[in-house]
Amino acid sequence: MILKEKTEPESLNRLRRLVTRLEDPSPYLQELRNREQGYHYECQLQFFLDRILYQFHPTIILHDIRIPIGHTSFQIDCLLLTMNFGLLIEIKSSSGTMSFTNNGRFFNYDKGEMHNPITQVLEQRDRLIDFLGVNNYFFEHVVCVGNSRVSVETDDSSNWVLERIIPFEQLKNFINNMFQKYSQSIITKDRMINIGNYLKSSHQEKLHRYNVHPNLVQPGVICPSCKRLGMERKRYNWYCKHCKYDSKYAHHESILDWFSFKSSDKLTNATCRNFLGVNSETTAYTLLNNCNLIRPIGKNRGRYYILKE
Repeated sequence: MILKEKTEPESLNRLRRLVTRLEDPSPYLQELRNREQGYHYECQLQFFLDRILYQFHPTIILHDIRIPIGHTSFQIDCLLLTMNFGLLIEIKSSSGTMSFTNNGRFFNYDKGEMHNPITQVLEQRDRLIDFLGVNNYFFEHVVCVGNSRVSVETDDSSNWVLERIIPFEQLKNFINNMFQKYSQSIITKDRMINIGNYLKSSHQEKLHRYNVHPNLVQPGVICPSCKRLGMERKRYNWYCKHCKYDSKYAHHESILDWFSFKSSDKLTNATCRNFLGVNSETTAYTLLNNCNLIRPIGKNRGRYYILKE
């Protein structure tokens, strides 16, 4: 049972929109390619899970869950819940060589910066356990690499890492081994479903913010259909001169763009008019007050809008 489907990450969507709005997007093109490649491999994971989990019922799958705790959060690429155990799956899409030494405590990646994926998934596991407060239910962990051009090197003390960083093709054997290790049910089906629903309801997306100079970001409304910038406001709709598409709510995503690409947390009527390209103060007022992504603070001339949490 897929309780939370795989969807395109908000950060990838926002990065694509940033590239659309920049006259010179070159500084962000490599990051965009990397994120698109990562999303491609994350989507492939479900194909391999489908080949495995049909024989292990019931199983709950949650993709891309982000759980806020206080002023921070933790994020899990994929979480499997069974009545016997839970499994956190961290996905890596980069090519290159990962090297582990000194019993896996020291890590090096030959193509730049990368956190130790073992340490990363263990930290996610510990925070998940603290968040749920479950006893006598063990969460296992594994790192899956989707790119065939990646290699993992270890010294003699770190050979165990090869059992925790595996290609997608080995995931079937890994899960089979976990069911052999945890052969008895620990929780009931209802309890498992309750945990899954609790995690799903606790998930919160976060708007990704970019440190971009405001003068570099081109204003306007991006067409939801052809993804070009420059929709025109005609009566009660937005109209795209490129593909002839019209939309009543195309400005919603552009309002999110403003919060993502600008340095202020407060959106006023005047800044809204400038960014969306509308002339009427009344039109901007209507657009702002009918957008369910933001909420007003203050009254009259002192009113501004902030993102809903």
